Amino acid sequence: MDIEYFNKFSSHTEENNTNNNVWTYTRVSSKLQYDKNGSVDTQKNSAKICADENEYTITEVFGGTYESAKGDFTRKEFKKLIDRVKKSKNRPFAIMIFKMSRFSRTGASAIGLVNYLIKDLGVHLIEVSTGKDTTTDRGEFEILESLLYA
Repeated sequence: MDIEYFNKFSSHTEENNTNNNVWTYTRVSSKLQYDKNGSVDTQKNSAKICADENEYTITEVFGGTYESAKGDFTRKEFKKLIDRVKKSKNRPFAIMIFKMSRFSRTGASAIGLVNYLIKDLGVHLIEVSTGKDTTTDRGEFEILESLLYA
């Protein structure tokens, strides 16, 4: 017997992801960080390496500026990213962020937003620095937990 025999008794179906397009989002908190420490370049380069290693194609880049993460929709580039995801007919498989603290520091609000991205829009998050992503239950839990503590 092979797996096909057992599959006829299950309603579970596996999705094969053929969408390998990802978007990136980078951010630093202040102009001083932007000008002096090269963090945005580090975030971009790390995302490129991660994308190459996982055979993803970066098709959109957002951020690259200094904006405090105390409020999500007060940040122009963040708002632009979320609006584009909502309106896009060709949504990315995932959004790559160097660390979840770069994505948001709003705790429960960020968790609600991530849940909306994943469950309603089908867009995952990938934390480049750790390799964690929301494609598994464990990865999703770890991402949400890191947003809670950000």
